[in-house]
Amino acid sequence: RSIDIGSFSGYGELNQALAHMFGMEGQLEDRQSIGWKCIYQDDEGDFLLLGDGPWE
Repeated sequence: RSIDIGSFSGYGELNQALAHMFGMEGQLEDRQSIGWKCIYQDDEGDFLLLGDGPWE
């Protein structure tokens, strides 16, 4: 699936949209919990947690 991240104002909105898209509401909010995490791969091939870098 694809999304236009430019339509979101920050990580919070993006996280909520992803949770809704995959039917995981309430499962992505607590970054310290053991469970689902949102990650992405940067242009250098490293995997990072969503929100670890600046939004812009």
